[in-house]
Amino acid sequence: MYDSVFTRINDRYSSMTKGQQQIAAYITDCIDKAAFMNASELSKEVGTSESTVVRFATFLGYSGFKELSTAMAKEVKSHLLPTGPKDAPYLTADIKDTLSDTLNQDIDNIQNTKNSIDHDAYLTAVDMLLKAKRVFIAGVRSSAPLADYMAMYLRQALPDVRVLSKGSMQHFFYEVLDIDENDVMVGISFPGYSLSVLRLLEYARTKNTPVITFTDSVHSPLNMYSTCNLTASCERNAFASSPIAAMSVISAVIMGVLSRRSEKVRERNREMEGLLSEFDFSGVDRLDPLKDSVL
Repeated sequence: MYDSVFTRINDRYSSMTKGQQQIAAYITDCIDKAAFMNASELSKEVGTSESTVVRFATFLGYSGFKELSTAMAKEVKSHLLPTGPKDAPYLTADIKDTLSDTLNQDIDNIQNTKNSIDHDAYLTAVDMLLKAKRVFIAGVRSSAPLADYMAMYLRQALPDVRVLSKGSMQHFFYEVLDIDENDVMVGISFPGYSLSVLRLLEYARTKNTPVITFTDSVHSPLNMYSTCNLTASCERNAFASSPIAAMSVISAVIMGVLSRRSEKVRERNREMEGLLSEFDFSGVDRLDPLKDSVL
């Protein structure tokens, strides 16, 4: 059985030094870049010494950095190139066929998600969000737009919604330092899974904070820490996972929350309309010196 770089990192993470954890986080979140760096370049990117990078490779069980680099390149190739009978459409078909294939796959993903979704978990997720003092939504890389989308609409109904989608691990942990059992942590990640999101979920569980996860299957590593798990099919023949079904599931959760807080949402929209009217904001965000005054 192939022992992936991600598996080795996850199995050994708790025994890593701080410097090794920084390297592990960078490789997990940016392996497509790390795979093509030498030890010196990787050390500068992470902010550690070249010798620490070399020791990290041997710590993972590789003979040296060269073998780790080869393993990372293999990992990148396995994510970029399709395997099995479905690979032909993306690599050889006419572009108009690729469009149809992509749309059909997303239709399949949504249908498969609809057939397999746990409706009790969906209702539980909605209730957890409604009861939360604060909601923290973690999603990086390709999951960052999903996290931003979810936060934007939940803010219409919930008092304190925060996004952890951009920045360093130090920034993320600063944001969640005082998280507790009255909050909710939401984790969004699909293959290859983000180590940053996994560590945030792990920290949340140490603080007895309920965790909602959006991922691709019950076998996802996010499930190690989830209180409530919602899965969405993300199959794609090549190049990238599809976020479409996940977006649909997240939209359903948003609608569930908003419908339960419909009066609050309407009141907030009325207040927004009043503010726009009061401050005469027509949508053109530019001061006209002949008509407008700041006094």
